[in-house]
Amino acid sequence: MFSPGFPPDDVFVHPRHEAAQKALPDLIGQLRAAANVKDGYEFQQELIAYVRETEEARNAFSKAVKRMGDGKSPQPDAPEPQSGGDPSLLETWQLERDVCERIARQFRCVGDALAWRVFGFERRNIIALCQNAPPGVWAGKAGAQAELDTVEQAYRQDGQFAILHDMTNCLNIGDVTIFRDDGSHETIEVMRWG
Repeated sequence: MFSPGFPPDDVFVHPRHEAAQKALPDLIGQLRAAANVKDGYEFQQELIAYVRETEEARNAFSKAVKRMGDGKSPQPDAPEPQSGGDPSLLETWQLERDVCERIARQFRCVGDALAWRVFGFERRNIIALCQNAPPGVWAGKAGAQAELDTVEQAYRQDGQFAILHDMTNCLNIGDVTIFRDDGSHETIEVMRWG
């Protein structure tokens, strides 16, 4: 949901939004063409990169919005607003944050398509794993690297595909599901230590 007062055109013509609209069909095509574990792994790595970049920008814009709401200027390392709006206005930073949130959801919709595919389009699997509230922003999450390591290990050491739940809107229970060679799968909560 957008902050009040943003005309839809401000969102649709936003450079970050336009770039995402060009990337999404390519991602969908890559997913459709995926024929094996390697293809799925490479697709998910690209999706992770898009989500990470978008959410890192969202986090920075969110911090700027909070600072401006407290009467301060945006943090010195805040990204430059791409909307062309006046950077001295809170609304400019809110728009940037909200556009990033929208784009991250759109990328996760492609992740949803991946989830449906790897679960063999079995509705019961998706329903079983969607029963929690969405986990929120993944970028900057304390356990993100441990989750990435788990996905990497499943592929590099075991030759298995592991879907990272935070790359979807629909998988909200557990962190990763690993798909075994025998057709079984295991959903795990990744623990981080130290």
